Amino acid sequence: MQNMPIYWKVKPLLEKHKVSNYRFWQDSGLARQTAYDIADGKHEALDTRVIDKLIPYLRELTGNPKLQIGDAVEYQKGN
Repeated sequence: MQNMPIYWKVKPLLEKHKVSNYRFWQDSGLARQTAYDIADGKHEALDTRVIDKLIPYLRELTGNPKLQIGDAVEYQKGN
């Protein structure tokens, strides 16, 4: 399977709200490696189970109930 051409935009949100990767993992309910990979922009999959945990967490963190998947991830066509 080829890598998905996605860019995770989660790290800036975590930094803005002074949330460490560890706290993100603990509070999001995501698997440890998944949380760290997303925070570091290394997670290569876009899975609905991840989104189902990520988006509610980011909505609560940011106080933005309208936050959507596009606020957390961006499609970037590869070379």
